[in-house]
Parts: sequence; C-alpha cells; structure tokens
Amino acid sequence: MRIPALNKNKIVQPVFVCSLVLVVLATVLIIRFLDDSDQRLLAEIPVSTENPSRETVEVEIPDGLNVGEIAQLLSDSRIGGHQRDLLTLVGLLDSGRSIRSGNYTFNGSRSSGMAVAHLLKGPDSDYILDFQPGQRNEEILETLVTVSQFTLAEWESAVTTLLDSRKASFLLDPQLLISEDFGPSSSISMLQGYLHPGAYMITTDTSLFDLLAAMFDNLSRLITEQMLSDAAKNGYTIREVIILASIIEREVTKEAELPLVASVFLNRLDDSMRLQSDATVQFALAEDESSVDLHGWWKQAVQQEDLRTESRYNTFLIEGLPPTPISNPSLTAIMAVIYPAQTDYLFFLGSPKCDGTHNFADTYEEHLENMTLFNSSECAASIQ
Repeated sequence: MRIPALNKNKIVQPVFVCSLVLVVLATVLIIRFLDDSDQRLLAEIPVSTENPSRETVEVEIPDGLNVGEIAQLLSDSRIGGHQRDLLTLVGLLDSGRSIRSGNYTFNGSRSSGMAVAHLLKGPDSDYILDFQPGQRNEEILETLVTVSQFTLAEWESAVTTLLDSRKASFLLDPQLLISEDFGPSSSISMLQGYLHPGAYMITTDTSLFDLLAAMFDNLSRLITEQMLSDAAKNGYTIREVIILASIIEREVTKEAELPLVASVFLNRLDDSMRLQSDATVQFALAEDESSVDLHGWWKQAVQQEDLRTESRYNTFLIEGLPPTPISNPSLTAIMAVIYPAQTDYLFFLGSPKCDGTHNFADTYEEHLENMTLFNSSECAASIQ
C-alpha cells in the first residue's frame, strides 16, 4: 500500500541541531518511525527542570517565522525548555509537516516534547479546508496529513466506521465493500468518488470520521430521488453515474463543457465504443509509485506509450466503465451525466486556442481535422 507522500512545500523547514541528552534523542528516534504514536511518545519526554511552572500560557506564532524563531519565541515564553531542545525535536520529527501560524494555548506540563506535539497538531483556532472537484482520495489524505496532522491509521479507522454506519445509504452499492475491486490501496480508494468536494470547517474537536462523514453525507443530501429516477430511466445506476462524473471532472476545466463531454462518453457507451479517456490513463499510471514520484498523481502530458498501460482503469484498453470512480466529482459533473447535452458527438479534443476549451466532432474524419488544427498550433508545442 502506498502511504501518501507529504507535501514538499513546507511552511517551515526543519533545522537539525545535534545537542540533546541521549534519553531524549533515543525517544525521538523511536517517534521518527512511529508517526501514529507521536503525541503519546512525546508526552513521555521529561519536563524541563528550568521551567517547572504549570500555568496556561497563550502564544501567537506570526506568519513567516522560521523554526529557529519559533523555538526562540517558545523558549522566551518559558515553554519547552532550551531553544536547542525545541530545534532538535522539530528537526527530527517534522518529516515534511508544516507548522502553521496562529494562536497556541499550552496547558499544564510544557516539556519540549509536548510543546512540539502541539506545534505539529496546529493552532487552537478553527480553519477551513477547501477540497477541489476532481481530487482523488490520495490527494485529500495528503492534505489532511500535512495540514491537519491526521494519519493513515486514522483514515482507515474512519473509513471502516463510516462504511458500517452508512451501510443503508443508497450510495453504498454492495460492490463498494468488495476490497478486491479497489486494488492494493483499498483503504484509501474505498470511498473514491463519494467524498463531496467543497469547504469544510475544521475545529479542535473535529475527528477524521467527522470530516469524511460530512463529505459523504453532503453528497447523499445533494442527490435527489428525482435524479436517481432519471438516471435509472437512462439505464444507469448512481454508482455508474458517479464513475463517469469522476472521469469528465478530470477531462474538463470549463464547467460549461461538462454536459458536452458527458454526451460524448454516453454516446460512445451507447455505440459500444471504448471511452478512450486520458484521465483514466493518468489514474492507471498512478498505480505505479515510480510514476507518482516523477509526475504526481496526474501526469500532465500523456504520451502514446502511456495509452498501452495495462490496467483495469485504462479505457483505451477496457470496454465500458472502469471498476470505480477515479476522483471525487462535483454535483455539477454528476448532473451533467444524468442530464447531458443532446448531441451526436463521439470525439473531443483540446482547442488550438489553448484556452481550456475543446473542439467536438460527430465523425472520426472531423476529429482528424481537429487533430490537424491542434497539432499545428502553438498550444500543441507547449505541452510536448
């Protein structure tokens, strides 16, 4: 199973300082390999004897401070002992995490370990996470790990609890619970497509289950009985609708084109044609960790050899829909699949204007003409 890589664009870069008593260093080295137990183990680091006071202290960490300045600020506030201890702990523990600006309240014991645990958890104030349509679960998890300090273990627990508590939901097709449909990262992929994008308030009391449940429940509320009925009249289950919506969400940058692209894929399915969606190839490529390391979760320029990638998700090779959604689509994309534009289009291709729009075609001959126009444009040259 691939554990999501942390965001490399850290707000604060760790600084390594090589002076700390051996017992603390040994404890920290253990923590380095046990992310899920960070706070419990940090609590075991002894309280500095120079700061025995246990009263509550509030500290504001302004935006833009580096680790050294933060450590000095805490030390000046008689939190966490020596500045060098704080620097060493942050350097060893940060591992790609971010220390966010904001207000922090330090209660009771203020050892170096607990001070750093609080820093890594984040400020006391509430904040908003804005998840964009078309993100895959791995991207959502990366954000939650980096910004909110949630863990993969918490994700797995939250997904298990959510599936159990929502098993009566109309969204949960029995197939969703068959892990072999989801490949090696089933705990991450299990709810792919069912986490509704948008802005969510995170408070100090928000658990990962609370957040995932809110995302799932929002989607449940937005899909009406009428939409389910109309999808069924078109011959599609809500699961199939979400799968196709997750594809067109990745294919389109202009919202107005969602119904048009939906019509292309629906027409191709009606004519027993393969979807041949680049987005599904991008998803298939990301099953290989080395591709993710090189290109991220979505390789930008799909090459001809990529179209031959062996995968159940590669719609250049498989018939019909892939086994699961490839991203978390917006309600607009879902509506576009249920209520597509009425066209005879079977093909679409990026416009040579390079403005994010597409040219559409009813026939392969028209599509070839669009390809000629695109390949001779500056837009084509810019993405080679």
